[in-house]
Amino acid sequence: MKKMGLLLLGVLLTVFLAACGKTQESETIPTKQATPSAETHGHTAAAQPQISKDPEMLYCGNTFTTVRVGDKQYGFDGEKSVALTDLLLHLQYENPVCDCLPVYTVDTEFGTGYGISLDGCYVRYDGRQVSLTQEQTEKITEMITWALKNVEPIAIEKEGAEK
Repeated sequence: MKKMGLLLLGVLLTVFLAACGKTQESETIPTKQATPSAETHGHTAAAQPQISKDPEMLYCGNTFTTVRVGDKQYGFDGEKSVALTDLLLHLQYENPVCDCLPVYTVDTEFGTGYGISLDGCYVRYDGRQVSLTQEQTEKITEMITWALKNVEPIAIEKEGAEK
């Protein structure tokens, strides 16, 4: 029985590692890839959406979202905020978090600290991670690109910096 469990664990680990294939060469928007381990492992888009069934709407459609990249943050509400919140809220975060670092951090009224890598096609939240489909990655890219181009950034003060 123990041998079967170890064999199953080995197979699952192999499948998970195989799913972390080579990173795609083209980028939709310019990003700073902060992944020191990107040379030793990469990510690919998921074949099917990893979303929960019958997502429950927990708000009336007006929500605020903040996207942080580097030392700037971009806060916005409206249709794009609602769409991004819906997408992030209903993903099934089941996979363990890898060593790669996300480029963007997104906070919504229903969850803070979503780590997003558009190059890696993944989102992580609350200690778990999920692969995005190419379509989901494109939708998130569209919303983040819009925010970076249309929202006035606010500089983030570093901890311990003198005022």
